[in-house]
Amino acid sequence: QWYQRRVAITAGGGYEPWPDMLPEGVSKDFAFGLYELDWDTFGFNIEHCMKRVPAIEETGIKSTVCGPESFTPDHKPLLGEVLGCRGFYQGAGFNSSGIMLAGGSGRELANMVVNGYSSIDMFSYDVNRYHPDCIKDSAWILERSHEAYAKNYAMIFIHDENLASRDMRTDALHDTLLKRGCVYQQRQGFERPGWFLLDKSVNLKKKKVPTATLR
Repeated sequence: QWYQRRVAITAGGGYEPWPDMLPEGVSKDFAFGLYELDWDTFGFNIEHCMKRVPAIEETGIKSTVCGPESFTPDHKPLLGEVLGCRGFYQGAGFNSSGIMLAGGSGRELANMVVNGYSSIDMFSYDVNRYHPDCIKDSAWILERSHEAYAKNYAMIFIHDENLASRDMRTDALHDTLLKRGCVYQQRQGFERPGWFLLDKSVNLKKKKVPTATLR
């Protein structure tokens, strides 16, 4: 959850673990529009806000703002020259972190335009970093973007792996190694062996991504 003092009011919000998704996107003429707030979804944030600031429970809510937000599958921006379209540069997909990342990202994007390259390694933000098989798979995009949103404030540990949209690309030995305790890592949608747990088989639990039709 987050809070921000704005003159005579306090604004707050958060990132719920099961957000409403829009698999079909928004209409082409949609711009700066809002939806009615889904209190069942937002209730998770209200509950935790009251735990951190008990006065909210008695103060009440004056108004709400509910609009769509875009997230990339790996929770990182899209920066750089678009492959196959020389001279077209993109700076988008900041996942609600635009103000925080604007300075450095703007500087490096300017370097790319003026000099043809960045001054530091920007591969993790490269607009062309996704494998073609991944970006053609709408299920991969939806599930990974959902996970990116839900884990926005999550604590990330070493060797953490995505749980969404697994087993997208596997090789002929995948099932055999899995039965022998192989813990897989996914890179560019491809499952590759990470390490082995002796005398154990490994199974990943898959969760269904919720969808919604918002008004």
